[in-house]
Amino acid sequence: MLFCSRSLSRFGEKVESLPRHGFASALGLVLVASQLSAAEPLTILNPAVEQKAPAAKPDADSKKKKPAEPWPTFDQVQKTAEKHFATLKKYRKGDLLTQSDVAPVFEQLEKLGWKVADKTEILKLFLGDRELMVRMLRTDDGRIFMRDIERLPGGYDRVDHLSRLSDAETLLWRLTTGPDGYKMIDYMTKTTWGETMGEMISQAPNGQGFNKRTGRIYTEQQLIARLKQSYAKADKSRKKAKVSSAAAAKAAHKP
Repeated sequence: MLFCSRSLSRFGEKVESLPRHGFASALGLVLVASQLSAAEPLTILNPAVEQKAPAAKPDADSKKKKPAEPWPTFDQVQKTAEKHFATLKKYRKGDLLTQSDVAPVFEQLEKLGWKVADKTEILKLFLGDRELMVRMLRTDDGRIFMRDIERLPGGYDRVDHLSRLSDAETLLWRLTTGPDGYKMIDYMTKTTWGETMGEMISQAPNGQGFNKRTGRIYTEQQLIARLKQSYAKADKSRKKAKVSSAAAAKAAHKP
C-alpha cells in the first residue's frame, strides 16, 4: 500500500528537521505523524482496486424542474363519467340525472388530473333530488314514462315546463300512471297542433316559453357534451400557459 505523495513529502520535511539521536528522535517521529494525521488524514490507495470518480453534483436547474402534472385525455374523462353512472341503482343510459348523481364525477375527474373550473355552474343545470319532476319520474310508473319520453326531441324540457304549472303534481301523476301518457309529450314535440297547444300553455302562470328548451342538462349524453366544451377550453388554456412558460424559460437563459 502507498501513502499519498503530498503527505509523504510533508512527513519527510519534518523528519529532516528533527535531531538525530535517541529517544528525542523517536518521540519526534511520533509527534510528526500525529500532527499530519490531525491536519490532513493520510490517504491510502490500493493500486489493484480501480478508484471511482466522485459523483457529479446535480445541476442547479435540474433541482428546479418539477414532474409534469397529470392531464387526462377527453376519452379518459368520458369513460370515468360513464363508469360512475353505470354504478347507479336502477340507472339506464338516457335516464334523468340529478345533482347528487353527477357530483361524484367531478371528484373523480379531479383525482384523474382535471379540476373542472365551471363545476358549480354545470351542477346548477341539473335538477335537485327533491324537485317534483324527479320524484314523479322515479316511481315505478314514472320510469316507464321517462324511458318513453327521453327519446323525444325536447321531451324532458316539456315535462320540466309542465312541472312548474300550478296543477303540475296532478298533471304529472296522470301522465305517468296513464297507459299512454307519453303520447301527450310526443304530440307536443312532433306536431303543429302540439306547438299550438304549447303556445297556449305559455300564456298560463309559470308557462312562459313552453315550446323552448329550458337550457338544463337532464341526461348523461348532455353532460358529456357539456364537459367536452369545458375540457376544450381548459386544454387550450393549459397549452397556452405551457408555451408561455417555455418562452419565459428560454428568455431567462439568453446571455
